Amino acid sequence: MTVVIESDKIGKNFRLGQYSIIRECATIGDDVEIAEHCVIGCKPLSFNKESMRTTPVRDIPKGRITIGNNVFINSHSDVVTALEDVTIIEDNVIMGQRVIVGHESHIHKNVQLMNSVVLNGYVTIGEFTMVGTGALIRNRINIGKNCIIGQGSNVVKDIPDNVIAYGNPCVVHGSNTLVTKVVRKITKEVKKVI
Repeated sequence: MTVVIESDKIGKNFRLGQYSIIRECATIGDDVEIAEHCVIGCKPLSFNKESMRTTPVRDIPKGRITIGNNVFINSHSDVVTALEDVTIIEDNVIMGQRVIVGHESHIHKNVQLMNSVVLNGYVTIGEFTMVGTGALIRNRINIGKNCIIGQGSNVVKDIPDNVIAYGNPCVVHGSNTLVTKVVRKITKEVKKVI
């Protein structure tokens, strides 16, 4: 079992699968599980105009990765190091197998990314959103809160809050009122208990 942990900023009850790498730029919260063959801190790619090729960034990126509490990252998934700022995965996020989170992306609380989802750089996903298997999200896209993005969607434009969207290109097909109602009800119940 080979693992590489370069970061000393790891919370309690951390579990790491075989053949995974945690780079020093990562800060990881409590109760996080990262499965086999994952890399947290991949170098981003840059486009070389002279050779017309994409190549790994040669300099060490100056950015960071922050992963919140109660996060599960399944096998063969990568989180790319931010170039200058920070790549953020907030609390209670679930990522399926073979998910790629691009640099400077921000995944808010309670998001589910199903298998083989690809988020390019500077993507923001609002809380309580679910992104279906194989969805591709272009650079600099914002997806709102309480959304459902259908499997295989190609997201090339921002998606507002509380909608169901799918397709190639991904377009809004309706309101996500059921999830919104359930979230509001649960929030009210939790506030009563607290």
